[in-house]
Amino acid sequence: MGAMSARTAIIDKLRRDVFSHDSDDLEHIWSQQPGLIRFLDGQVKPDEPVILFAYVRDSEDRSIGHGRLWVETVLVPESTLASIDTADLHEWENPHESGMWRMYGDNEHLAAVRDHFKLGDQPLTDGQPLVFPRKFEGREVDKKYCEMNQSLLHALRLHWTPERRAWCRFNKAEDVEDVINWYSSKDRSGRSTCVIIDHDTLDQYMAATNTVLIQMFDSTLLPALTAEGPVVDQIRDKVEVADQTPKRYYRRTVATHGSCYHGIQIMTSGCSGKVSILR
Repeated sequence: MGAMSARTAIIDKLRRDVFSHDSDDLEHIWSQQPGLIRFLDGQVKPDEPVILFAYVRDSEDRSIGHGRLWVETVLVPESTLASIDTADLHEWENPHESGMWRMYGDNEHLAAVRDHFKLGDQPLTDGQPLVFPRKFEGREVDKKYCEMNQSLLHALRLHWTPERRAWCRFNKAEDVEDVINWYSSKDRSGRSTCVIIDHDTLDQYMAATNTVLIQMFDSTLLPALTAEGPVVDQIRDKVEVADQTPKRYYRRTVATHGSCYHGIQIMTSGCSGKVSILR
């Protein structure tokens, strides 16, 4: 399988996992989004890579409608998470924008300020966004690209390796291993991209830094266009959900022919004992 085919295959698998269905009950699919719940359940399994960032559009089955999945991640200290009001856990803002440094002023009065990521109304001053999607028209290839959190890369001794489209290191056998992969594709449904990390490596990093991963998700599923145009929806139900195994907090908004799930999933390290990420 070529590099382009491999990238497309990963995106297609993510679409299938989230938007595929085995039921003729489209109202159930639209309102309950069972594929999304299965996907989130799978993310906490130790043998599954963890998605650090994703923007995936559309469904392979146009009879379902139009789907969009957005995933962001941020690391926060365990102690910080304990102090957050659960009422704030249903709402989040774009972490790769709120966690960036910005320069203000003129030559006489300059200031560099880092905006802080927020859960609800609470700013997390020690939150660490992990992926920064960026765009620069001056690039000849990959005008849209991703940068990684430098603390994570340096601690794990990872290096961007363009021919593999991955952040890599040597393993114990001195072979190059992909630890973080970046996949992107563009097709009839638009541009999709995702960044994934080896689950065990992320576990080690969280254990070594006493942090937990907040995996934020926003998934929308809408009905297919009809000959008369889009179906006009009215909100039927809006409910806040708190699951404890795994820890998941989200707001489910159900309309006449679609739904939006917006919330977070908290992932903790499965490592026990003292962990060192140094080799």
